[in-house]
Amino acid sequence: MIAPGEALGIAVQVTITLAGFTGVVAVFGTNPVHEWSRLNRLRLRLLLTMSSIPVALCLIPLVLLTTGIRQTVIWRAVSVAAVFAFLAAAVMAQRAMTRVPASELSRAERSTAIFYTTAAVGAASIVLLVYNAILLGAFWPFFTAVVVSMLAALLQFVRLVFLRPGGTAE
Repeated sequence: MIAPGEALGIAVQVTITLAGFTGVVAVFGTNPVHEWSRLNRLRLRLLLTMSSIPVALCLIPLVLLTTGIRQTVIWRAVSVAAVFAFLAAAVMAQRAMTRVPASELSRAERSTAIFYTTAAVGAASIVLLVYNAILLGAFWPFFTAVVVSMLAALLQFVRLVFLRPGGTAE
């Protein structure tokens, strides 16, 4: 069994690496980021958001684990923080998605399906976080939500790489 501190440290390393690779994609894309389509800029924003949130959510409990606070209290507290972080990200993503022109979405019909499927999985992880904050106070539901966020970021990274950011073809 892996210790929570070790799992959190690994998650931080993975998400920071993913964010670094994102920078490489942005720099070596065919056009500067400000010339990318709205949909590709949304993908980049989602990727960076879903990479940044896990870093913060992993670092906070790492600090709290050094204080001597009971672990159930830590996992409940960071689960509440995660709920607020993910809800804020979801609101931001939904608003940004509505600003993508319909013509651009129609050329990339899978984007809408992937967006809403990812949102549904994210909503399930938020429900799990609420359950953890109220009843469980365990590490695994919190870490599950962190991993879900990391997987969402990875999905956006793969899509950005394969869909050639800066290009007009979807």
